[in-house]
Amino acid sequence: MSLPGGVDRADGLDGRPGTPAPDGAVLVSSAAGGGQQPLEEQPSSPQVERGEQCTITRDFTVDWDSGVTLLSGLGRGTVVYNTAGDIVTRVLSSRLQHGVGSTAHLNVVEESVSFDSPPDEFDCQPVELGVNILKYPRYLYAFLGANPAERQYNQQVVRAVQDYMENPSYPTRNAIVQALVSSFGNEAGDEATGVLSGTDLAKAAALEVIQKYWRNEETPLLAGVEVVWSVYYFRPPHLNLGGYVEDPVSDANPQLPDYFWVTEDGDSIFALLAELNPQCYSGSGMRSGEVEISWLRKPDRLHYQRTWFKLDRIWFGAPVGLWDPELYSSGERPSAPGDYLPFNSAQQPDYQSSS
Repeated sequence: MSLPGGVDRADGLDGRPGTPAPDGAVLVSSAAGGGQQPLEEQPSSPQVERGEQCTITRDFTVDWDSGVTLLSGLGRGTVVYNTAGDIVTRVLSSRLQHGVGSTAHLNVVEESVSFDSPPDEFDCQPVELGVNILKYPRYLYAFLGANPAERQYNQQVVRAVQDYMENPSYPTRNAIVQALVSSFGNEAGDEATGVLSGTDLAKAAALEVIQKYWRNEETPLLAGVEVVWSVYYFRPPHLNLGGYVEDPVSDANPQLPDYFWVTEDGDSIFALLAELNPQCYSGSGMRSGEVEISWLRKPDRLHYQRTWFKLDRIWFGAPVGLWDPELYSSGERPSAPGDYLPFNSAQQPDYQSSS
C-alpha cells in the first residue's frame, strides 16, 4: 500500500486507499445543490493590515476540485488587480485545506505593490581609508600650501620624500635629508646649489614624514564614512553610477532626508568632528574650524526584494582634499587643451576648496 501523492486523497476511490463515502450521504449542503460548493468569500474576509507594507488576507470556501484549479494560478508573485484597477497586489502565499465532504478552504495572502511601500532605511558605517601618509591631513595641507604659488614651490619637497621612500640606498636617503635641512629659509630654492624650493612648513612636514617612515608608519589610521540611503519603489527607478564629488545633503537630488543626519539639538551627526579631531576633520585645522568632509557619490545598488525594488543611494565621505577634483568631476569631458590641468605651472587649482 502506498500513500496518495499531490492533491489526491485517501478517499477509497479509483484504487486509492481509504474508505469511500456511503451512497446517498450528504457531502455538501449549499444553494448550488448537486454536491457542488461555489466559490464564496467568508464574512470575516478580507483582512487588511497596514504596517510597513499592506497585507491583505482572503478566505474562501470552494469545492476541492475547483480549489485545486484556483491554487495552480495563485503562485507566489502572481499580480492581482482590484475591480477599479487602482490597487495592485502580489500573492505572497496561498493555502488550500480540505474540508467536510468535497469542500475546501482557500486562503490567499497578498502584499501591496502600489501603496504602503516599506519605510526608507539608513546605514552609516565608518571605513578605514588606508591612504599613504603623504595624504594624511597632518601633512597634506602643509604640502598643498596656502596658495597656488606655495603649492608649486612645494612640489620639490613632495618629490624628495617620494624619492626617499622609493630609494633603498642609504647615501641617497641621507643626501635627501640633508637637502631638506639645508633648504630651510629659502622658499624659491636654488637648483644650482641643490637647495630645494618649498615653504619651511612643508619641509618640516617632510622631515617628520621621513621619521614616521623609519617606523613603518606608512598608512596611519584615517577613517571615512559610508552613508547608504535605501528607498523602495513599485517599479525599477533610474540608476546613478556615481564617480563624482557630491554632498548628500547640499548637492544630491533627491537630498538625504534631515531625519537621518540632524540630531535632537539640530546639529549634524558630524558636528563634533572638528572638536574631537581637528587635524583631520577641521577645514582650518583648528578646533574652532568648520567640519569639512569631502563626499564622493558611489554607484547605486538595485535589489528586487519580494514585491519591491530597493534602491541603495551611496556616498563616501572622507577628510577634505581626498577626492581629486579632475578625476571625480560631474562636469563634461574636456574638449580643448585648455580644459586640462596645466603642467608645471603656478596656476594650479585649489584642491582644498574645490573638493
